[in-house]
Amino acid sequence: MTTDTATSDDAPQPAPKTKRSTTNQSAFTRAASTPHQHGSITTPVNTAMLTLGTGGTVHVLDLAPAYPAIMTAIGTVSGALAAHQHMRADPHVTTDSKLPRRAARYAATCLACAGSWITWAALDSPYTPAALATLAAGLIALGPSYSNLRSSKRRTIAARETEIAEKKHTSEQERQQRQTHADWTAILATADKRLANVEILDRTDWEPEDDPLGFTLTCEIQPHEGSGAAITQDDLRSLGTAITTAARHRLKPQGVKIAAGACQPEPDEEDAALFRLHVQLKNPLAGILDPPGMGQPSDAGQGLDVGRFKDGLRILLELVGKHTEIVGGTRSGKSALLMSIFLQLMRCDNAVIWIGGTAKLMPLITPLCLPWWRGETDSPPVDYIAGQSHDEVMKQLFDLLCLIEDRTQIPKLDEQRTPTADMPIVFAVIEESPHLLENGEKYQHPRTGKRYSASEALAEVHALGGSELVHAVRLGQYALYGSGGEAGTKMKRNTANRVLLWTQADQDASSVLGPLGNRIKASEIKNNTMYAVLGDNARLMQGKSYYGGKTEDIARLVRTNHGLQSDLDEPSTRNLPYYADRWSRERQAEIIAHKNNTLVAFGAASADDLTPAPDATTTNTAPLNGPAPTYPDTTGDNGGKFGPAPDLQASMREALRKQGVDPDEYLNPGENDTTSDDTNTPEPATEKPPAETDDEFFRLVGDLDKLPTTEEVEYPTSTSETTPEESTAPYPLGAILNHYAGSDRTFLSVKECATALEMDASRLGALMASEPIAIQSQRRRSPDHDGTPTAGWKLADLQRRARELDT
Repeated sequence: MTTDTATSDDAPQPAPKTKRSTTNQSAFTRAASTPHQHGSITTPVNTAMLTLGTGGTVHVLDLAPAYPAIMTAIGTVSGALAAHQHMRADPHVTTDSKLPRRAARYAATCLACAGSWITWAALDSPYTPAALATLAAGLIALGPSYSNLRSSKRRTIAARETEIAEKKHTSEQERQQRQTHADWTAILATADKRLANVEILDRTDWEPEDDPLGFTLTCEIQPHEGSGAAITQDDLRSLGTAITTAARHRLKPQGVKIAAGACQPEPDEEDAALFRLHVQLKNPLAGILDPPGMGQPSDAGQGLDVGRFKDGLRILLELVGKHTEIVGGTRSGKSALLMSIFLQLMRCDNAVIWIGGTAKLMPLITPLCLPWWRGETDSPPVDYIAGQSHDEVMKQLFDLLCLIEDRTQIPKLDEQRTPTADMPIVFAVIEESPHLLENGEKYQHPRTGKRYSASEALAEVHALGGSELVHAVRLGQYALYGSGGEAGTKMKRNTANRVLLWTQADQDASSVLGPLGNRIKASEIKNNTMYAVLGDNARLMQGKSYYGGKTEDIARLVRTNHGLQSDLDEPSTRNLPYYADRWSRERQAEIIAHKNNTLVAFGAASADDLTPAPDATTTNTAPLNGPAPTYPDTTGDNGGKFGPAPDLQASMREALRKQGVDPDEYLNPGENDTTSDDTNTPEPATEKPPAETDDEFFRLVGDLDKLPTTEEVEYPTSTSETTPEESTAPYPLGAILNHYAGSDRTFLSVKECATALEMDASRLGALMASEPIAIQSQRRRSPDHDGTPTAGWKLADLQRRARELDT
């Protein structure tokens, strides 16, 4: 290891500028080294004019030819030497350059030719046609040689300047490296004595190259005597404040400003001796970041530029083959991020936007649809809006499943489909997804007859849609247990892009970001900033989305991008059961009412303008804009939620008949079963839980979660060989008793029960202590487990409470 002992006090300084000494130079040399000026006698035209004038003077004076001949010889030698010395004196010309010799040859040739012509003029008249023709021929002959010589000089000067600049840049880099090594080894040693012997291996400047926002140092901790115990990764992460303080004191005399939190150490996960130190010099997240590229076409297949990380790199959201989860509390910047995504999607002719949700849907769609509602554009930027009723969102989810199924029948030319205008990617957003997904009501698929809850249908979209150009996005204010419904775990496994903004619960960080989230407190994230894990790019660095502005600002950008999008291709929509009438007034009553209120609020219309005349009944039955579409009946005939659409299923029914299968029995199992055996009668699609558990069907706990009853929860099975009768106690008490049924344990800790149920321990404790279970945990030693003091419940107390609830 080498140690640089330079400090900031004796750092290398630029050398003083010195003037070139001219005391020992002759007057001839100084004259020869004078830079070339425009109009020099060396140009062919000036040389020809001077020669003509000199020849005329010799002819008038009637000088003897010997005089011009002698002067020609002397001038030729002197001119060649002067030209050579002039080129050698140029600082851009190196000693090994051929340019001085070429200049000397050119000068000698010019002077020799001019002298010969003047000597001829002394013998004869310089104004004869032959003499003038000879002079013109010499002028034409010397022109290309002169141009070539000047071009060579310019190229030589340019190459030399480039070489000098490169050497200067290299020298500056070396000086900065020495300075960086000296400064930061001293800073790290000041921050913690265990970092007293750190080797700076590399420095990487952030973007942009001409004015970097900061840099990253790759450091190696070298063991040495007196260093004490080795520093751990957790200790290293906690030294950010100490390193920042030491850097401020060290670098302040140099004029370098270090802001609070600007130094962030990041241990290497594979080598304990290595770590990276991120040093931010400027904050790219300060102020408002304007969305780039508005009005310019883009490609959704290349990802969306939706913001900037703290080190200036783009936040690139990849769409193809991935899904996204965005979690953030109220006023955390979640809507700003989503609008940034929408504005980038509007630039792509190979992407369409679908939005659904049972809560907060209207504020989301208002700035997007406002230009359309005003008549400023002929179509909305959103291809499909579903909500706020649960039924409408389920119809959209079933359309997604049918679209995925239809696209699987199209052969793939490559392993991964690429979005095009003929087959665009569908960007499907579910606003306030926990509000939708915690509702476990079952709906019948219009094609297969299979019954899905919203959580199960969206999980199916996550599992199958990535390869068929469907990108699902879940938005929510929290990510705790139950927010994804019964199929939440399946959805999370298929979610590659995860974004966390500020939330009230710190546990959301690990729930969204995984193990990386353990280093972050979600409640301490600054508003309008975020942390993101995007696909394989696991960067634990703060970022910020672009901000499109308020409602009118976003509406203006929507108009700017209008016309760049394409519609969903006809083959994809041909057999979607609920797509054709998605804008009908029957299905969009809430949005129409909101549209009218919005137009009045923004001054685009008055209430009277939007009130239909008594005889204008046709106006009320038309869609939002344009003529009313024709579409088949999709209500089904089985008396349940949705069901198959007969007109759209003709081909499927015909195929089933050819295979000898009853289509009605296949699509609506049990519908025609008239046997009296109740055990064989299928449950109607609209049947709800018994009256005593109807609330019950979703039990509200605290301010966040809706809690499903035991009838909607699939409990873990007992590991005991003897399985007692299953407990019917409310969740999670029933789930705990069923999991430990037949166990010889006497005490169950909260932590191990939470692990068994795959939920947060503090959440489990709160649920057990709330109504109707109302049983508090107790702290005791557990000799039958590991003997350490822990919070939990006696198994006998849980069983007794379950019996009380049953009676």
